[in-house]
Amino acid sequence: MSKKNCSNHRAILRLIVFVCCFLPVWNVVLAQNGDVLMKTRYGNGIFNTEASIEPSVSREIMCGMLLDIDSCFRHLEIDSIEWAIKGLSGKEEGKNLIGISLKNIEYDPNTDIFDLFLDVYVSIVKKNFNVRVTVLMKYESDSNGNPFIVAQLHNPNFFLKSAGGTLSVRQKGGKEQFVVQASVSFGWFFNLFISTSNYCAVAEWRIQTFLENLKTEAERRQRGLAIDDRPFLINENNASFTQYSQTNQQVGRLSDDGTPESPFAAHR
Repeated sequence: MSKKNCSNHRAILRLIVFVCCFLPVWNVVLAQNGDVLMKTRYGNGIFNTEASIEPSVSREIMCGMLLDIDSCFRHLEIDSIEWAIKGLSGKEEGKNLIGISLKNIEYDPNTDIFDLFLDVYVSIVKKNFNVRVTVLMKYESDSNGNPFIVAQLHNPNFFLKSAGGTLSVRQKGGKEQFVVQASVSFGWFFNLFISTSNYCAVAEWRIQTFLENLKTEAERRQRGLAIDDRPFLINENNASFTQYSQTNQQVGRLSDDGTPESPFAAHR
């Protein structure tokens, strides 16, 4: 083999090594899907996604929806927020890479830890897996008074190696936004077939659907179609939302005997 050919081969080899080792670190995908603006960055085996949507509603309605989501999880009334999670399973369509169904949920109020028992269907191997995901979830607000729900994976498993995210209400350009930030790395088995090219078929479409659900519900409430006379937990002086998380107060009215009443009774 000539020196010139050897040199060419080494150059090609260096290029392949560069692409395989360094290109994923710089991989950034920015997309506008309908009303959702989404950006995903991949590096070191971790997918980092930020997505946002701008409903044409008041800030009070958006903040109230975050409180509703947090309250329903803590009261284990997941059916009451079907408006937020509908269409996220992916299993019923039968065409998604991974289908996820929530079978059961348990909550420890002393630790803010949730145990999610999932049925995960992988279409490539045509097999269901029972997966227990333990998540630490809290409702908080930042220094500017923007409320957010933060969740962090508590027990790495063969499905998820690490995961965390926030759902927040923020203002940008004078408009209020729902913003989702998520960071995910998959366990060794799922990492075998989840690449940057099919991450959209696993996670991005679910984030998009979730934000579109929030926009639809927010605008429905804005139109006054929601049957809910419960006031939002926002006083006239724009008090910080942190009181909710600091005191662990229940969201909802009090019944005649002084016990908290579910704020979703009117929806049933």
